[in-house]
Amino acid sequence: MIISYNIMKIFCKRTLIQDNIVYFIKNKIYESQETNEFEQDFGIYKKIKSEKKEFVPLAKKTFDKYFSTIEDNRDNKITQILRNDNN
Repeated sequence: MIISYNIMKIFCKRTLIQDNIVYFIKNKIYESQETNEFEQDFGIYKKIKSEKKEFVPLAKKTFDKYFSTIEDNRDNKITQILRNDNN
């Protein structure tokens, strides 16, 4: 059986360090994988390829705290630019 995962690019908005190991660096783009039903049953929302080049499983709460999609990041920057133009 062949399992295929959708690889998606995401933006890191905060550096993630655990036990003095840097897993993700702020303002860098990483690859993420969707999880399957089995992984979701254990609370894994997405798997993201870390600085150590291995996929790290993250819960939704952790993902939302440290990451955003490329589209969300772009929209936030556009909104910020438009606010600055109005002032």
